[in-house]
Amino acid sequence: MNFYGMYLKLEDVHNVINHKMKQTFQRLKKEYNQDTSKSFQMGINRFKGIMSGLQPREEDFKNIIEKLNETWDSIWNIGAFQCIDDGVLSHKVNHESKQYYNKIGDPVPVGYWGKGKPHPNGFITHQLSSRSVKTGLPFVVKLRVWTDYKKRLKEQEILQYFLNTWNKPYPPHFFADGKFCTTDFFHWRNDITYYGTFSANKHWHPWVWRLLKFNLGPNKWRAFEKSGNFLISTYIISNASKIDSYSLVTNAFSGSGHLNIEDLQGETGYVKEELELLSVSRLKQLLRKEGLKLTGKKEEQIHRLFIHRPRQPKKVCLELIKSIKEILFTNDPIHHDFCGKYHNATDRADFYWNMAEYGFHLGHWRTRLCFGILKFGIINSWTAYCEKFDKVDFQYFREKVAEGLMDMQYQYKKAGRPKASY
Repeated sequence: MNFYGMYLKLEDVHNVINHKMKQTFQRLKKEYNQDTSKSFQMGINRFKGIMSGLQPREEDFKNIIEKLNETWDSIWNIGAFQCIDDGVLSHKVNHESKQYYNKIGDPVPVGYWGKGKPHPNGFITHQLSSRSVKTGLPFVVKLRVWTDYKKRLKEQEILQYFLNTWNKPYPPHFFADGKFCTTDFFHWRNDITYYGTFSANKHWHPWVWRLLKFNLGPNKWRAFEKSGNFLISTYIISNASKIDSYSLVTNAFSGSGHLNIEDLQGETGYVKEELELLSVSRLKQLLRKEGLKLTGKKEEQIHRLFIHRPRQPKKVCLELIKSIKEILFTNDPIHHDFCGKYHNATDRADFYWNMAEYGFHLGHWRTRLCFGILKFGIINSWTAYCEKFDKVDFQYFREKVAEGLMDMQYQYKKAGRPKASY
C-alpha cells in the first residue's frame, strides 16, 4: 500500500524538473514526513526492488483483469447504455529495447494505433465503459488487455464477447465506432434482447450514405428503415466554422415515414458472376481502386468486392432519388443525441488516464502495463466517490488516495543473518 501511494505521488510530479527518481523520491519522502504524525519509512532501494519485481506473466495478467472486472461490476450500477471502444495505454519503446525483448523471446506488444488517441503509441486495450448519470464521469466496466496484439480479437469479435458476457437482467444498448459494426449483429442472438447504435462504417454499402446525403441541407436528417430491424440515419450539423455530417446504424430506434430499403442493394457496382471471370491481377486492380485489402484467395477477393459495392438496376435508385427529396426531418434526432452522449465514455476514461503519466524508468514492459491497468482502478474509484458524495477534482482525489495509502502502517521483519547449521 505504501509503495503504490508513493508511486502515485511520483506519477503526479514527474516533469522536466522532477525527472530523476532518487532525488524526487527523497524530496517527496522528506516533505511527507515533516508532519510529525506521519512516517513513511520505505527507502528508495526497496521501492525500486518492488517495482522491478512486478513483471506479471500471461496468467497473472489474466487473473488481474478478471479480478478487476469482477470488482468493478459489483460496485457500479452500470445501466443499459454501454460504450465499446479501443484504448491505448501510452508507452514508447526504442529500437534497441525492441531488439532486446525479441531476443529473449518476450516481444513488447506496443504499436502505433492512429492519430485519434491522446497517445497513439502504446498497449492496445478494449473497454466496455459507461458514464455516470449524475456527474457524467466515465466508469470502465470491463477491460481486455492484449499482451500479444497479433492474437487480439477483431473488433466485431470484441463486440460479440461483450454481448455474450452480459449478465444483467435488462437488455444492453451498445454504442461503438463503425469498425465494430456489422448488420449481422442485429441477428446474432435470438434468445435475448439487445440493442446497438454504431457510427457509420464507410465500407458498409457506401452508396447508402450517398443517397442519404442527397440534397440534405444543414441541421436536417434523413433515415432509411429496414423492415423495422434497424435504422440507417444521417444528420447534417452546421455551425459558424464548418458543416459536419454524422451517420449511424441502430436497432434501438424506429419511426414512421422513413424510407424502406428492404430489397435495395445499390445503384452500381459488382456482380459475382462477372467477377469470377476476371484474373487475379485484375481483381487486385479493382481492390486497389476501391481501397480494399489485396490479401486472401480469389473467392475472398470476389466476396470483398461484392460486399463493398454490389450492383442493382439503376432505375430503382433513380426512383428513390426522386422520392428522397421530400423526406426530411427537422425535429431533434434523438438517436444521434444518444450516440453523442454515450459514445465517448471510453475516450473520457482515456483522457483521465493520460492526465498523470509516470515518466520515470520502469524497466520491463510488463511492469509498465501492470501499472497502466491499475490506473483504471483510480479512475473508477473517483467516479464512484463522486457519485456517492460531492464531485471533486480528479487530481485532488489522486493526491488524497496517495496520502491515504502512504499513511498505512509499513511493517516488515528484518531477515537478519542466517545461523550456520552443522
